[in-house]
Amino acid sequence: MSPTDIKAKNAKPLEKEYRLTDGFGMFLRVTPKGSKYWQMAYRFEGKQKLFSIGVYPAVSLSDARQRRDEARRLLAQGIDPNAKKQAEVKELKAKRDKTRTFAMVAKAWFATKTKWSKDYGDSVWKRLETYVFPATGDKDVAELDTGDLLVPVKRVEALGYLEVAMRIQQYITAILRHAVQQKLIRHNPAYDMEGAVQKPQTHIQLCIIHMVRNSLKYVSWKDYKAVTSGLKASLSDPGRRGGADGAGCVRGRMGR
Repeated sequence: MSPTDIKAKNAKPLEKEYRLTDGFGMFLRVTPKGSKYWQMAYRFEGKQKLFSIGVYPAVSLSDARQRRDEARRLLAQGIDPNAKKQAEVKELKAKRDKTRTFAMVAKAWFATKTKWSKDYGDSVWKRLETYVFPATGDKDVAELDTGDLLVPVKRVEALGYLEVAMRIQQYITAILRHAVQQKLIRHNPAYDMEGAVQKPQTHIQLCIIHMVRNSLKYVSWKDYKAVTSGLKASLSDPGRRGGADGAGCVRGRMGR
């Protein structure tokens, strides 16, 4: 039976699957559950194959015939329509995946930083290009784990650039937070990098160390133990580093 739009619309499911043929190998396949599919039977290089054209009614009879005729033109040129369709799907997926790479997500994140000065923005982007993108730029953000993210951070840390390493860790965390917000990933693996980078010594810490070194030349053993204990407490307590002792240290080094 040759299908028309009315026949295709009124085709009822039966106990067994059946076909409404249209010509040139195309037919409407009707399943027992009532689903309807346009397909085309053809031979290529001696093998019998099926080409899926579309689902009815999303694809009308007229559209199905156009797609069938296009498939027949490909066959006349020695091209398998299924192979061409698969290649197109693969190309489309590749284009979509490219927008999910770390570098592309970083670019989208960077575009939101409109309040940054040009110099600061250039500095951030230069660091990403130099230290981060070579290791993670081409990877899909959904496939990155904490170990992958630590690679560029640890490389910078190994060079002794502790402040830069911490900044890069912050950039990566912010970029993947943007990926979460855009629903590209569900979890930000960068959060688990917390504590992985050695913190650089602050100016106050270096000042205290310098002052104590000079002072220890002139103190007794008893005073030495008291000073070193105080130094440990000072370096481990951020509140004390930022207090009056720290300010005095800075003044001392400045000769005031």
